[in-house]
Amino acid sequence: MRNVRTPAVMSRPMLMGLAALLWSGCGGLPEATDSVSELQTQQAALAPDQCAPVPAAQTNAGGIVYHRYATGMTWANAKADCTAMGGRLAVPFNSASNSAIHSIIGTDLTYIGLKQASGQSSTSAGWQTPEGNPAPFFNWSSGEPNDMDGVENGHQDCARMYTTGAWDDVACTQVSPYVCEFAVPPLQCAGGSSCALGTDSAYHCTCPTGQHYDVQRNACVNGP
Repeated sequence: MRNVRTPAVMSRPMLMGLAALLWSGCGGLPEATDSVSELQTQQAALAPDQCAPVPAAQTNAGGIVYHRYATGMTWANAKADCTAMGGRLAVPFNSASNSAIHSIIGTDLTYIGLKQASGQSSTSAGWQTPEGNPAPFFNWSSGEPNDMDGVENGHQDCARMYTTGAWDDVACTQVSPYVCEFAVPPLQCAGGSSCALGTDSAYHCTCPTGQHYDVQRNACVNGP
């Protein structure tokens, strides 16, 4: 069993509240309100030892932290992996956030957090965030989304970003790298600890046998 000491530091809910206050006090970004509030709500409930693995690339823009992971996954598995880190599959909410994501994808077609709801009458209808809310912004490549043949048939219901920054609709079973986003920088395990997926389907800082993770020190210390 993981033994986690309660830290004498500012909790993540407190950090999220401060982030929300600063965001509102500075006016935020006009197109970001719904998308960012969804992300802030999700991260406010994180465990103090919940972490994110070291990404292949990362950037910070508009108050959002973006991590790219190079291991290919299906869209559903990428969504689940981002959630396990305490974030979500990245949702571009305006041209600036789209550019930020584009800046770290390199030469790989990369999953973003848009999925088409079932039962749509056209290829461009029903695109949603991972939470099931209407997508706040679109940047489809010319001729996309086309569901392969230009007719809505439910074959291509997930969105990937081209290396140009424009988007393509693809089958959700395609395996691709992906970008996660976080409202605050995720915990990076240190002091001999490593970020590992637990039985609760969340990533936690873990330690070798005979040690436990100390949240305040962000390190492994002796003792069960």
